[in-house]
Amino acid sequence: MFTALVAAALLAAGIVLVNTLITTEDRMSAQLYSMFSNYQLSDAANLARADALQTFNYTFRQELETWLTYDSDELDEEGGISVITTKNYDDWESIKNNFECVILLTCNTSTDAAAGGKFKSAIKYISDKTIDNFKSRSYGRYNIDLSGRSSKEKEAMRMALSQALEKEDEKFLEVVGCEGRENCDVGTFYFNIPLDKISDEYYEALPRIIVKDLISGEELKIAILPKTKLKVYIPLRFFRALSEATYQAEAMDNAHNDVEELRLGFCDSCGPRTSPTRGDRAGSWDHQCPSNDTGNTGVTLDPKPDALGISTYNPGGSLAGKTALNAYLRDTICEEASRIESSSDTFQIRSRSNTDGLIALERGTYDDIVTLNGCPFFDMSAPTVGVRNRLIHGGVTSGAAYLYCQQITGVDADVVYKDTDPLYLVNTKESTGNYYKIRITDSDFTKDADGSGECSSSASGTGSCSPSS
Repeated sequence: MFTALVAAALLAAGIVLVNTLITTEDRMSAQLYSMFSNYQLSDAANLARADALQTFNYTFRQELETWLTYDSDELDEEGGISVITTKNYDDWESIKNNFECVILLTCNTSTDAAAGGKFKSAIKYISDKTIDNFKSRSYGRYNIDLSGRSSKEKEAMRMALSQALEKEDEKFLEVVGCEGRENCDVGTFYFNIPLDKISDEYYEALPRIIVKDLISGEELKIAILPKTKLKVYIPLRFFRALSEATYQAEAMDNAHNDVEELRLGFCDSCGPRTSPTRGDRAGSWDHQCPSNDTGNTGVTLDPKPDALGISTYNPGGSLAGKTALNAYLRDTICEEASRIESSSDTFQIRSRSNTDGLIALERGTYDDIVTLNGCPFFDMSAPTVGVRNRLIHGGVTSGAAYLYCQQITGVDADVVYKDTDPLYLVNTKESTGNYYKIRITDSDFTKDADGSGECSSSASGTGSCSPSS
């Protein structure tokens, strides 16, 4: 009897043990299957996100190239990118900081407004393209799609990127192989995008990649962009161009004092200047004193500027001699630029023929700087101001009548470089390479106070200007 009871107990224990083993195996199998399925879902989602990131990276590079480079029409119609001044050309860190400022509009200045607008448009384009180019597809038993592609999702993407790029504590720029003009073999850069700094609210609003197991019905959802710091490589040698432009900035800085002294018009007496650097009167000035832009013409310049073919100028009105003054400006800066030795290994400088009072150059080869009259600028312009002296007609002061002395208040000069190396191009506007147009600014000019001198002339419009008694 006892033996039978023991046998029954052992049999029951065996049955329980077998059932436990079977149940455990089933549970483990289910768990393993679930884990394996989740791993596969996760792998499919990560592959889809990697594809989306490739689109994002390429579009980002493409749009930065669009923003930083020019085609032939844009070279003639748009100014260069303002990063270098005559005050910071020898401070490489300042130039890099200015680049970030112009791209991200962190300076909030009117000068950078157009550039900032372009970059905001680029962010919108990148957001739209990343979503529009996401492909719905299947990997075996897994179907991959995006949670939405409407303007709502695109706006959420744009807002998230904009927020990430507004972080003041972040260093967005990392230049490759360029420490200034003395050591700049490459000049490409990385653009760091701190997606890890996006708020939870903005990140949760991003469109989701949805991976569905068509057999089990399981789904996995992940954001289209990872919440991490992206490091996007931009294969554009823009900083190589900036490093070369510092030579031209040095020339402008060296010429600053000479440019600041240039004057034309009624600057020294009741006769207009014939030279921008001397107080010579125009011989016997037997004309009525011109007080407007239709005043007498024919003041002969001596010496004549090489630029623009100008030999005379109109001394009348607030713009007296402006065009001639710009011609002397060009000659002064170009003469100084011819003395500056640039890099022996540089981009091609591209320039244009002289048709509108700007700098005239011709195209060169990739390895050489080819200039006209030793001047490496693409174009140049200078705002001017007519400092005025009173004009008295027939001994009676006329409140609207003045004689003007024209002077320069600033200089904007653009230099253009061309890169044809295919290793440093993305999707060029010009089939032969990328044009970089860099603007160099000199704004540290002192404006003379309004003149206190007075000149008199006959009310009848005859006779010559003479000092007021």
